[in-house]
This record gives sequence, C-alpha cells and structure tokens, in this order.
Amino acid sequence: RKAQREGLTFKTSHNPSVINDLFRLIHETYNRRNAKGYGHYNHFFLPLFHREEIGHLLRSGAALFFVAEYEEKPVSIQFLLTHHNRAYGIFMGTHPRGYKLNAPPMLYVKGTEYLCTHGFTYYNLGGIQTSQRGLKLFKDTLGASKMESCEETTRFLQYPYILWNPLLTAIEQVKKAPFIPWRLKKPLIQLCELLLGGRNKL
Repeated sequence: RKAQREGLTFKTSHNPSVINDLFRLIHETYNRRNAKGYGHYNHFFLPLFHREEIGHLLRSGAALFFVAEYEEKPVSIQFLLTHHNRAYGIFMGTHPRGYKLNAPPMLYVKGTEYLCTHGFTYYNLGGIQTSQRGLKLFKDTLGASKMESCEETTRFLQYPYILWNPLLTAIEQVKKAPFIPWRLKKPLIQLCELLLGGRNKL
C-alpha cells in the first residue's frame, strides 16, 4: 500500500527489451548486498543462460517479467519461468529508490495476485538458505515456506560446450588439492575462468 501511495505501478511484460533494465537492476542489488555484508556472490548463477535464451523463453511464453515502475521507469524487476501453472522466480533486481519506496514487497504481492488470477497454484520466490535475518523475515512476512532441496550437476553433454569439461575438472581439482597453497590456487583458478571466457555471465 505504501508503494502504491508513493506512485509505484505494477505491470507484467514478455518484451525482451526489458532484459537490459533487469541486468542493470540486478547489479544495483548486488552492490547493495555487498555493502550490507552479504559478501561476493555469483549474481548470474546459471551457466550459459544468456540474453538470447531469456529472449527465446519470453517469446515462447515460458517466462515473463514482473515490473514495478516509478514515474514510468522500472525500479524493480523479477524474471520468472512459468510451467504447468507453476512460477519460479529466477532473477530479481531493484534500484535504491525502489527499496526506499517498498518496490520489492509490492512486486511480490501484486505478482502473487496476477498468478492467482491466471490459474497458477505455485510460486517459488527464489533464493537460497541464508543467515541474513532480514531477508528471511522479509520472505516470512509474505507467507513463504522454507523448502529443502538438493542439487546434482553434471558436465556438459553437447558440443561445443563438452570441450569445456576438462577445464571444469581442472578447476575442481585445483580447488580440492590440499597441497597447493591458496596464493597459488587463486591465480590458477582465475586463469581457468579467464579461458572459459564468461561461462557464468549472462
């Protein structure tokens, strides 16, 4: 209610042009969380999930944006995957002004209303287990429930990405090697990641 009183509006979009705004706001959120002590983390955490893939999902109807706007400019955006009446929050970014105007809570609440009216029965807010009390409290107040999950990964199976598998294995072995001091591990890992050329970037 506060956000709406301040003049924020909510909309949905399948327009790939919103991707640039999303990336900009994700960086804003990343900088904010680092300043609050969350530490450095990979804010583009899905390998090979580039702009082209996001655009394809939007055009096919398998994804959409929730957008909070102030004075016709986006101040908070969430990117969701949708499948069989289930929605999964993947990326979200918010401008400092958006935080001040309570854009994230409005985005979640209005987004939930939108999903309910369109027949969705499940909405995953996204995120991981965290020791940050504020973030947990925020999601608890939205009525979210904690879900335990496990993750299993494998090497790439398709060409040309399968060519990266030896390098991925090398990084893994270097990280685990107890006999290699960190001062040597760090440049080796950085070299491998440089060779991978943005594998983890959008």
